[in-house]
Amino acid sequence: MLMVLPMHSQATSIRESRVKTFVNEKGDTLVQMCYKDAKILLTDVLEYEYADSLLEVYKLRDSLNTKTITMQKDVIVKLSTKVENFETIVTN
Repeated sequence: MLMVLPMHSQATSIRESRVKTFVNEKGDTLVQMCYKDAKILLTDVLEYEYADSLLEVYKLRDSLNTKTITMQKDVIVKLSTKVENFETIVTN
């Protein structure tokens, strides 16, 4: 048997809750609220979804930049070694 705990919204109204919850026969929780409250929640969800997608792009870009910097350091080290070898050849 499925036991459902009652939920309460944080509405300031004492008379009636602004958010009502129901559990259907399948065990799904349904939330009922006014349009303005739902719009605020969905706007927040959309903004966070957008921010999360940007975060993934920035992580990828950062890893590519880190790889580029590492490759450039390797090239600098190799060129420095090459210059040192040429200097040794010239002095000999």
